[in-house]
Amino acid sequence: MRHLLAALSCGLAMLCLAAGEGRAVLAQEKPPLAFDVVSVRASTGPPFSPGIQAVAGRFTATDMPVGALIRRAYGVPYWKVKNAPDWVNTERLTVRAAGPASATPAQMNLMLQTLLEQRFRLVVATESREMDADELILARADRQLGPGMHPVSIDCESNELRAGSPPGLFGALKTRPRCGNFLVSFTFKLDDPRSGRRGSLTQYAAITVGHLADTLSASRDRPVLDRTGVEGLFDIELNYATEEAPPAAFDAPATAVSPSSAPTLPVALEQQLGFRLRRNRHQIEILRIRSVERPRADEN
Repeated sequence: MRHLLAALSCGLAMLCLAAGEGRAVLAQEKPPLAFDVVSVRASTGPPFSPGIQAVAGRFTATDMPVGALIRRAYGVPYWKVKNAPDWVNTERLTVRAAGPASATPAQMNLMLQTLLEQRFRLVVATESREMDADELILARADRQLGPGMHPVSIDCESNELRAGSPPGLFGALKTRPRCGNFLVSFTFKLDDPRSGRRGSLTQYAAITVGHLADTLSASRDRPVLDRTGVEGLFDIELNYATEEAPPAAFDAPATAVSPSSAPTLPVALEQQLGFRLRRNRHQIEILRIRSVERPRADEN
């Protein structure tokens, strides 16, 4: 009975006396989840099918910046990562890692966090800041969506539409883009391709409205927050005019601005998707990079 009580006390307090030895034993914390094998190499040639894959315990990032790995590991969009040095988003790497085949997506992200901490000496902190934000809200009282919103029912693992799903935007393609991916095309006035004003046609494959808000945040000077209450996955088509510096290929200065026929983003959101933007102040949680280093060649 005395031994039984000792065992119960040990299990509850996690600090107990080893039977018969009279000395304290402190339960050790579990080590963080980590990949068994990791290779990190700089990408020196032209980009070759850049992207990230995580299947059956194997993680592969091809020709990707470490910034993309950070966003993947911590589940944050581009605009939420602050204080990153320039090289984090410009220098390309190829990363290959392997862990247990039974690892869940959440466990894979935790293993990726460990990889970043060990190979890139990454230290991050979560902070809350008050800032201006655009709230994405429904434009119509009857909650009707615009013609650019195409609901789909899809198995994102197989990338196949489920029986009875509408065809979405990509029914004519032999292989549709995977969930969360998007296709972008730009248009310039033929008489003035140097102009920074251009039309941007973006076609998103099977994303949520929250995901759309995050992608819009990356192109604006403030966060865009989903406040629509719209649920489900959509193929989305959005065409609007952007103002940017001329591409590097056009080294001569632009002498005139030739407006694109595409509408501005607020007009496009309302006409094409059935949403509008409303400015407000919010406490926004961001991921601040305290320190990060380039990977060391002697660790591969």
